[in-house]
Formats: sequence, C-alpha cells, structure tokens
Amino acid sequence: MMFNTQKISRSDILQARRQMLLVRCRLQRQQLVWQGAQLHHELRFVELGLSAARTVRASPILIAAITVGLAIIKPRRALWLVKTGLSSWRLWQKFAPVLMPLMPVLRAWQIRTKKTSGATGASSQTQAQTAKHADENS
Repeated sequence: MMFNTQKISRSDILQARRQMLLVRCRLQRQQLVWQGAQLHHELRFVELGLSAARTVRASPILIAAITVGLAIIKPRRALWLVKTGLSSWRLWQKFAPVLMPLMPVLRAWQIRTKKTSGATGASSQTQAQTAKHADENS
C-alpha cells in the first residue's frame, strides 16, 4: 500500500491560514454592520422618546390637557396612560445615566459608518443588504 507523501510547504500552510483569517474578518465585519443596524434601529426609538420628553418638559400644560381630555372621553385609557407614563419615567430615571453619555458616541459612530460606506462600493452593498435584512426582520 502506497501513501502520497507530498510535503505541504510552510508557505502553503501560511497562505491557507491567511485566507481563513481574511474570511473570518469579513464575516465579523458583516456581523458588526448587522449589529450596528439593529442598534441604530433601537436608538431611533430612544431619540424619539428624548424629543417627546423635551416637548413635555417645555409644555407640561399640553400633557395635562391631553390627559384630562382622555379622562373625560375614556377614563380607563387615561388611567392606563398615567400608569404607563409613571413607569416609563421611573425606567428612564434608572437608565438615563447610562444612555445619555452614549448618545454622542453612537451618533459619531453612525456618521463615520455612513462616510465609510460611501467611500467603499463593496462594503456599501453589504451594508445595504444588511439594512434591508434588518428592515425585513423588524
């Protein structure tokens, strides 16, 4: 019985390892883009909540009027709204110290990502596919 005893050169081994690492890096970049798209999607709601909170802070009379109007029209819904508002406020007070310092960092990251994706055609295609996939799953 004869065995093929060809020796694989060190250069071939290193080349194969390099190729595997390049594929691994590409996959990790795609995962990072995917996770960034998901995070961006979630942060849109945080920013929407922040703008609503700023509006409420600027005009609490508006919220009082809406609450009174709901209480007259639908008392159960007004009670639910007040309970939800209070629990949301408590939750915000709990997590605001963590979220607020992250907002400028995440905005800067988002801007850098957009600039980078515009510079490279291949990565922008990947990001567009990832964003499309993210929209389909949400």
